Amino acid sequence: MMKHGILVTLLVSCVVPATGFAQILRLAELSVRDFEELDREKTVVIMPGGILEEHGPYLPSFNDGYLNAWLADRTAEAVIANRGGTVLMFPTVPLGAGVPGDFGGLSPLPGSYTVRPETLRAVYMDLASALGDDGFRIIFVISRHGAPHHNSALLESAEYFNDRYDGKMVILSSLIYEGAGEKPEQFDAKERAEHGLEIHAGAGETSQTLFLQPQLVADDYLSAKPFAAAKTTDLTEIAETPGWPGYFGSPRLASRTDGAALVKYKSDQIIELALRILDGFDWTSLPTRADRGLDDAAFKKLRENTEARAERERLSQEEWINTRDR
Repeated sequence: MMKHGILVTLLVSCVVPATGFAQILRLAELSVRDFEELDREKTVVIMPGGILEEHGPYLPSFNDGYLNAWLADRTAEAVIANRGGTVLMFPTVPLGAGVPGDFGGLSPLPGSYTVRPETLRAVYMDLASALGDDGFRIIFVISRHGAPHHNSALLESAEYFNDRYDGKMVILSSLIYEGAGEKPEQFDAKERAEHGLEIHAGAGETSQTLFLQPQLVADDYLSAKPFAAAKTTDLTEIAETPGWPGYFGSPRLASRTDGAALVKYKSDQIIELALRILDGFDWTSLPTRADRGLDDAAFKKLRENTEARAERERLSQEEWINTRDR
């Protein structure tokens, strides 16, 4: 009975607003009265993201979201364990910009339900404004997705918040930070040649999902045909291939063991960065994923195609609005 009582006490301390002890709260579960009891100065808001984006025939469209949720939960636990106070977990924002088909200028494959970069920026600016107006000053966003425009939109929203509210809104997942430990090596030389660059839905992401959500990985990934890019210019050629299934690399090389190691490495990086920022580290000097491949022809093409697709959608929407208003 004593053991059960201790368990109940621990659970209550994690979900009921109070002062004087550390707690992780779910924003969606709180009432006005609960919010009134929060000490804004000792509250860290963590906002996970999760783009809906095709990940080929073997992985779910919310693949990035499952990783982001894991990283967000581990970061919250680490903040509480190492710094105390309160962590306020925002519901996952299932929005993102840019798809791998943009390497080839293709229409998005089924499962890709994204928004324009300017829409993504506006959403996060609006949410940041709402939190800022309510007195919150520390926001960590975790929304891993490789597209440069996705990261630019998030970083710009954070810059807006920090200028307007003199706060710390940090897109942890958009910063390139190499701190805790070394990235685990997944392949031997022969496997590296078979896999090529780790860009999208290859062995790395498949391994991660085998660890995080194994029931969502299709069994036939083990017989997946490789689409290896030895260099970035190969990405455009692969994406333009008729019948391209939406992934790069060789998913068949994935394993749950590799996934566990990769996820731990990424968790350790995010956690160390978050704790250092809370201690005063200036993150603004770090390189970002928005600048990925600035001088690279393939990534330049990716950017151009993302912008062109967004512009077509914007014009189509404006045309409909103008026609409707007549």
